[in-house]
Amino acid sequence: MFPRLLTTTVKVAAILLAAILVVGLLLIFRPRSPSPEPVPQAGQCWAGEAPVRVDCEESHRLETVAVGEIGATLAGGGTPPKRSELSGEFAECGRTAVRYLGADWRTLHVTLLLTAPSHEQWQKGSRWYRCDALALGDELDPVTDRRGSMRGNEDGTAPAPDLQLGCAGHVVVLNAFIGTRRRPCTDPHDMEFVGIAETASPDFPPEFPATADALEVAFGAECRARARTYTSMPADLLDRRHVTVASRPTGEAATWTGGDRSARCWVYLDHPVTTSLYGRGDLP
Repeated sequence: MFPRLLTTTVKVAAILLAAILVVGLLLIFRPRSPSPEPVPQAGQCWAGEAPVRVDCEESHRLETVAVGEIGATLAGGGTPPKRSELSGEFAECGRTAVRYLGADWRTLHVTLLLTAPSHEQWQKGSRWYRCDALALGDELDPVTDRRGSMRGNEDGTAPAPDLQLGCAGHVVVLNAFIGTRRRPCTDPHDMEFVGIAETASPDFPPEFPATADALEVAFGAECRARARTYTSMPADLLDRRHVTVASRPTGEAATWTGGDRSARCWVYLDHPVTTSLYGRGDLP
């Protein structure tokens, strides 16, 4: 009996050992939940058409000025959200960018772009969004690469000097207007930035204002108010001096539905001047 009992005991032990080994192998080789990719950080710079991270002292086009978490509703989706769905994230992007850039981005030669995780990153659990600043040039050179950070003072009072909106001039070649060029306000210029206008409500107008009439409805009255405040010129004097007030949307049709519903206000003069119009009360 004893040898038989011993044999049975050995068999049971062998079965238990085999079961333990199987469980161990299953634990080793079972599919693991994918781990999220590293979260981007403010201060990182990106170069190239399919952006790769580079040192900010190298030539680059994008700079991450803020990073946030995608809202719970969108975060539960099976695929990354579209840009047009990130209106709340865009608003937060704009607010936090002020601390990095040192000023409201809309008063700078800058536009903001949101980058959501790729499909692969999304499947691994990433739910961040990257708020990137893109440095702008002018109509003749719309996008410009740069060396050095765009970072300004965190109190929102001192942006990088080369980013500040100011004065510009029309460029005419062979009697044909070909665009505008940034110029110091002490150089001859016939355009000057006077402020930011926003639509009366986030629901109006529902479509991107792609025509002059639509721009007038959306931003005309507020831009004229900005021009009067900036120049200290009353409305009737602005009219008599042939000062044209116009608006240029800060974004485009693709970003309108995502919350980018503001415009930069400019005054256009019928003759060049060599000083800023700020607080002058009349034209030089």
